[in-house]
Amino acid sequence: MGKKALDKQVENFSSCFNSLCCEKKVKREARLLDIRYRLSLDLRVGIETEYSSTKGKDVRETYELIFKFMDLWNVYEACQGYGRKLSVCSNRSKKWNERFLKNNGLKDCLEKHAESFKSQFLSTKSDWQTYKKYLEHFSELDSITQNNQNRYRDYIAAGAKAFDYEQLLFIQYMERNAFYHGGEAAKSEVGYAYRKKLLKFYIDFLKEFIALLGAQLFLEDSAR
Repeated sequence: MGKKALDKQVENFSSCFNSLCCEKKVKREARLLDIRYRLSLDLRVGIETEYSSTKGKDVRETYELIFKFMDLWNVYEACQGYGRKLSVCSNRSKKWNERFLKNNGLKDCLEKHAESFKSQFLSTKSDWQTYKKYLEHFSELDSITQNNQNRYRDYIAAGAKAFDYEQLLFIQYMERNAFYHGGEAAKSEVGYAYRKKLLKFYIDFLKEFIALLGAQLFLEDSAR
């Protein structure tokens, strides 16, 4: 998504939030989502080298992307918290209500990005082998639960054709966990270039999806 298109989505996000503020006492979750999303969009990350050893361009750029991604993923989790408050996101599985996704065009957005991911990362046998290596590496981290290890194995066994938006969300969740809980560094088994490409995709996806998702959460709240 280009900047103009994203700006339009963000404008709609803010408009829906402002309308909610005019109608009722706003939930804490809504205010936090509004603040954190806009802060995340304005986040600029720079790494100095006085104390760190991240002097290489690839190392520095990968870490910068990781930090940007982490911040956006935390905003996405704020959406989930707000969604649970509105009973459109499951407390246990953290999955969105299917009706909520379908009725608001959110499922279309998810499916569009899943297809884009397949086109960019899974279109050839070589692409699949690299992605499989990525899955296998992250599935072997000590911080990964047995259930999530099983999901990794299921995705590997299913192959590239089975990739969908639930897998897209899952691999971002595990990317986040690998850094927060698993001590993952910038250099992984798939190399800097591939990791940076993945992280840039995740960041662009989250910027757009959160704008759409947040706006619909505000509208859902207004209707109650």
